[in-house]
Amino acid sequence: MVRSNYQVRCLSLILFFGLSALQSCRGTDFSGNTPTSNKPVPAAATTPDSDPKPGSGPTPGSGPTPGSGPTPGTDPGLSTSTDSNLKPQYPCSSTYEVRATANPYLAGSPDGTAITYAITAGDGPNAVDSAPGQAPVYVSPIGKCMAPGGTLSFAVSGMAAYAAGVAPTDANGNIRNITTHQKNAMFGKSQITAPFNSLLGVFLGEGDPSGQAAPEALDFSQASSRDYTTLAPLIGQVFFIGTGKTSRGGTHRVTVPQGATRLYFAIMDAYQWNNNTGSYSGAVLSDAAP
Repeated sequence: MVRSNYQVRCLSLILFFGLSALQSCRGTDFSGNTPTSNKPVPAAATTPDSDPKPGSGPTPGSGPTPGSGPTPGTDPGLSTSTDSNLKPQYPCSSTYEVRATANPYLAGSPDGTAITYAITAGDGPNAVDSAPGQAPVYVSPIGKCMAPGGTLSFAVSGMAAYAAGVAPTDANGNIRNITTHQKNAMFGKSQITAPFNSLLGVFLGEGDPSGQAAPEALDFSQASSRDYTTLAPLIGQVFFIGTGKTSRGGTHRVTVPQGATRLYFAIMDAYQWNNNTGSYSGAVLSDAAP
């Protein structure tokens, strides 16, 4: 068949574009995926160092000092701690429940000792506090941490109130309601001025203190006096413990007086402790390792 020039040109164009199309199809995966040779090269996997870099791990010997943990037999929650001044503190007692009914003026007195208070109509019928019902808490030391001259601090929590229906406070007490003991110094214990509900302490020597002269009163009516960092009470001198901390988070440190053999925890009230409510959890810490 004789083809016209027009037909020859058309056939040439068809062959030309067909070959081009075949070239463009090379390397194409018709599964719809881009050929492997055209995938982005993945970033090299980073393997974490199996060992910390030199110097980044704990310094040898920086762990707890052997024997600095709680003494066997103490409360598990009462562990060695470090205060804001970086002084280590060690357990010096178990943790005690200090009921709000704990009257400091019955500390060291024999069972049956009673104090009769003047009360008003709203105070309830029972005007008498007596031991052991309203006796304060005797703190039994661990080892010799309460030896005279030693330094003690305190771990305290809880809420208490000086009467039923009264809003409770923490162990710093109601700082807007300061009081003193209605009967003043009594049974060898000093008078004290402090917030209602605050946690108190008193050191005693051996025997019934009732016949001993009471020491001078301490005044914790001002924020500055309650914010002490060190205190050296005398035997029989009732003192403020509060939460055991200053307003800036420091630690109250109390020196054990010469001749002291006992420490008691109690609560601040003016009279009639027997109708108080709530309690604190109180424990003693020491700067000296047991």
